[in-house]
Amino acid sequence: MEKNTFNFYFLGNYDVTNLKKQISLLTEKDWLKYTGRQDVYEAHRETLCIPVLFDINYFNKMGEKTDYYNLFQNEIQLINEHINKQKSKNGQVIRFEIVKMPAKTKIPTHKDNTPSLVEHSRIHLPIQTADQVFFKINDEEKNLKEGEMWEINNVDIHSVTNNSGIDRIHIIIDWKKNASKLI
Repeated sequence: MEKNTFNFYFLGNYDVTNLKKQISLLTEKDWLKYTGRQDVYEAHRETLCIPVLFDINYFNKMGEKTDYYNLFQNEIQLINEHINKQKSKNGQVIRFEIVKMPAKTKIPTHKDNTPSLVEHSRIHLPIQTADQVFFKINDEEKNLKEGEMWEINNVDIHSVTNNSGIDRIHIIIDWKKNASKLI
């Protein structure tokens, strides 16, 4: 499936039980520790991010391992195997972020335009969500369910609305196809 020929591309279900346990260990201090993504990217001003494999400029390279990497290392490998199987390709997770979107907030309409985000797959894995959370790409709107893995077309206009009373938590994964082992 080539980029830009879809809005949402389903990559199967993924058991998020272990991820939920690991994320539950994170404290409010962890959620407030890093503000780079919110400070640099206007569209993400209202979100909170815990970077695991991260590159603030989203260059075409492997993200740096943060203090959180060891907590999620095994899960990153399992997720990478799942994506490779679903896409029938050899690729590598190059970035892995845990993003919280507070209740009753919106990520305004925007396009991602850094070279890496244009070239590589952007994948969302909902960990905590509600029926009142809507992801919109172009004119297509979806409620992504917990444990569903979706590749999104992030180079077209997209937005998210959380009309629910709970925080939405997604793992956001950038995946580079035809990559040699990087981590």
